[in-house]
Amino acid sequence: MKKELEKCPFTIEICPKEKIETEKGYERYLDQYRKRKRMCMDILDSILENYPKSKKHLFDEIGIETDEDAGFSVK
Repeated sequence: MKKELEKCPFTIEICPKEKIETEKGYERYLDQYRKRKRMCMDILDSILENYPKSKKHLFDEIGIETDEDAGFSVK
């Protein structure tokens, strides 16, 4: 990977302080994403307790696309 980066003329070095700040920001947004997703899924699970059909049917009816359906994964 390093060799590929050395060949690339558009590489930019960032100072360690900026890198740390960026990583902290990413972690903060990732935590918020996970928190909101968990809250949403809790609400949907509560609805599903009294819903006569399947979870997939409810999601289709409401128009919800899950991360798995969209091919999205958090790394």
